[in-house]
Amino acid sequence: MTKPEFLDQFAELVDAEPGSLKGEEKLEDVEGWSSIAMVSFMALADEHFSIRLAPRQFGTCKDVNDLAKLVGL
Repeated sequence: MTKPEFLDQFAELVDAEPGSLKGEEKLEDVEGWSSIAMVSFMALADEHFSIRLAPRQFGTCKDVNDLAKLVGL
């Protein structure tokens, strides 16, 4: 998966318009980012990247780019 594809997948996960996210958005400003979205993101990481994330790994994530780094992008 490329980074633009990742951003589109993440946008879908948080109910944002495809192509609307660039990566610099602070997670606290992403309207659909919630604990439910975090669990969905964990499932996305497992399904598309074969990476199992633990909730504690999100503690240092400040923006969407930080989430991309968690999955190796």
